[in-house]
Amino acid sequence: MKAIIPERFGCASKISLSEIKSIRSNTVPFSHHKIYDASIREFCGMQVASSIDKVYDLGLPPQDFALAAFTHCARDLLAAGAKPVSCDIAFEFGLDASEAERKDLSVAFAQFLTTNDIIIGKIHSGFANTTSATLSLIGPIIATFRDLPSKGTVLLSEPIGKLHQLYFSAIRNNRDYLKVVDSINKPYFSIIDKLSKLISGWTDVSGYGLIGSLIMISDQFEVDIEFDNNSVNSLFSSMDVIPPCLISDADGLEIPPLITENQKKVLSLREICGPMLCLCDNDNVHEIKELLYSIECKPIIIGNYTKRI
Repeated sequence: MKAIIPERFGCASKISLSEIKSIRSNTVPFSHHKIYDASIREFCGMQVASSIDKVYDLGLPPQDFALAAFTHCARDLLAAGAKPVSCDIAFEFGLDASEAERKDLSVAFAQFLTTNDIIIGKIHSGFANTTSATLSLIGPIIATFRDLPSKGTVLLSEPIGKLHQLYFSAIRNNRDYLKVVDSINKPYFSIIDKLSKLISGWTDVSGYGLIGSLIMISDQFEVDIEFDNNSVNSLFSSMDVIPPCLISDADGLEIPPLITENQKKVLSLREICGPMLCLCDNDNVHEIKELLYSIECKPIIIGNYTKRI
């Protein structure tokens, strides 16, 4: 896994969100139109959620790539209130990857899944111009979220910028990635039972950036979001530029004019293992923040929502 292709890095290489919505409207049953994170269905008398995601090479050692890819994909089930118990994997190995590198990556994923009590299902492999792992996860619903109040707070569980940090670590070939790896695996599942009683729904910030997540949560829960421009400076602190390959094409969200072009880029910044974007009652904000602090998150209030009539 030697060559890093900027347009094939992490959760990148996505078609626009508006095109996704158009495709879904013609292919997905009506009941699933507004569910973006995972598919929820009845199976053997229980509700289960499933999701699939692809993560391109991040320039990480195999064991850290396995952690990042799984954590990123598991966020979709987390958003549905489900915990993954089984995983199918499809590897695409870059043409520059040696046989030893292919083996090391495969073993790293198997060891990570086994250590975390995840059942390993089908494993597929092939070749491509760069290495990636596509993970299909399934798990039971373990938490049900409370009803959505007519008005409330929009809260982000922590700042963004993990993919940005990993990108510059990869192209500079340094060890800055260790800071990101250490912060990736926040134990959200340990607080999901308590948290689900306080929030009405959430989604993860992913390949479409915060803008894309705002679009999706607004669409799914039929709310209008008033974004707080002043929160932008708390979201992202890196001094490095935001390269075009990390800016998402998530058109369709109308937000108030921002102060600078760079702030617009921050909202469109692609992410991996990103923070959770929550809708909650104003009265529950303090308790939610305390729960997030308990797992070493740094929550940020980024606006308010109003339920559409």
